Amino acid sequence: GAATPTWTKLTSGLPASGFTRISLGISPSSSQTLYALIANGSYLVNGFYRTTNGGTSWTAIPLPGGNIGGQGFYNLNVAVDPTTPDIVFLSGISCWKATRSMANVWSFTDVGGAFHPDNHAFAFDPTNHLKVYAGSDGGIYKSSDGGVTWTDSINEGLCIMQCEFIDQHPSSDAVIFSGTQDNGTEQFRNSPIFNHADDGDGGYCAVDKTTPNNVLSTYYGNSPKRSTAGGKFGTWMTVSGGIGGPGLFYPPMALDETNSNNAAFGTDRINLDAAQGTGGWTTQVTLPGMSGNVSAIYYPNSSLIYAGTSTGKVYRLVKSGATWTATAIAA
Repeated sequence: GAATPTWTKLTSGLPASGFTRISLGISPSSSQTLYALIANGSYLVNGFYRTTNGGTSWTAIPLPGGNIGGQGFYNLNVAVDPTTPDIVFLSGISCWKATRSMANVWSFTDVGGAFHPDNHAFAFDPTNHLKVYAGSDGGIYKSSDGGVTWTDSINEGLCIMQCEFIDQHPSSDAVIFSGTQDNGTEQFRNSPIFNHADDGDGGYCAVDKTTPNNVLSTYYGNSPKRSTAGGKFGTWMTVSGGIGGPGLFYPPMALDETNSNNAAFGTDRINLDAAQGTGGWTTQVTLPGMSGNVSAIYYPNSSLIYAGTSTGKVYRLVKSGATWTATAIAA
């Protein structure tokens, strides 16, 4: 509350280097007790520390197997039970419950196995500490017994799905495919409940406008896949073989609007295939002065492609005979 607050770097018992992201949890019932959950330089969540004197000194608490998983750049959180400083929840890829005994022995239980991975948030009911909520890439999960069992029923009606890209059936407004962040490829079928088409992450989608049973989608990275059964779950086959160059987490993909057999996939170049990726992406067009990655593709006809990049460049690709020529039209 000072007009000019002062800060003191806390070092006693904490690592001096080799760490990146840190999450702090303060005990509501014992304000001098804090916990720090720390990710190392590779974002492995391998540091767990406790102070009982407001941060003056810290003690390391060994984690099971030395760590609770990776992706500390993305999923990392620590929350302390409001009634006791000796129960702590750790959010990582999964969700863990740490309990301290009277003999100062810590036990860890993976309580997140029943629900969606990549955990980010945690909250307690203010009137009942056994009623807890975990927030992850799959939404909100609720436990009424301190993390022993969970239900996702609280998600019903909560429209939080992160749709990355969509494409629509050429003749039916009731069929739309969407790639969703960490919840796979989903298919809208004119129902509030989407049909799950494929697992994992979901990036770009493309529906063949001539033969709509042919659908393409991506996972993440250079991972296009194709279904010839209208996107039915379990019918996807990878068509990534032959793609050159590094791409974005969700690289762009597009079909030729005048001949949907022709597909384009963007990395640090434009990869082209005349059989929706099944032909090995044998045509690769480099972009002059390219930096970064292709971030958007528009394929209006068989001789013309426009591409945008992550560094703000725009290119026009024109085909003459069998040769594609790329020209920067904005930088």
